[in-house]
Amino acid sequence: MSDLNKNISDVNAMRKKMLKDLQGYLALYTELEKDVQNRFQTEYRHNNNNIAGLEDFQRLSYICKKNLTMVKSATGFISKVSDLSGFDINEEDALVRELDKILKD
Repeated sequence: MSDLNKNISDVNAMRKKMLKDLQGYLALYTELEKDVQNRFQTEYRHNNNNIAGLEDFQRLSYICKKNLTMVKSATGFISKVSDLSGFDINEEDALVRELDKILKD
């Protein structure tokens, strides 16, 4: 395998791993954000719809929502990176060598 093919293979492997990891992270963050939001709403209702004393919880809820949006975006960006697995440079190298040999003869 040429260095170029190895690089293409490494890039594709990294893309697949990153996408899989980001999708797992997205699932975990979605669950976390949902749990934080539910807990915040419960505490808010128990506090007679008053935010006093729940400022840290409100901030955590906001940060979770913001981070979840970022993780969704990152997952979307990585999923849009083109797969390069359809390219095999060795075939082209062999064809060029064969043509050079024919032209020299």
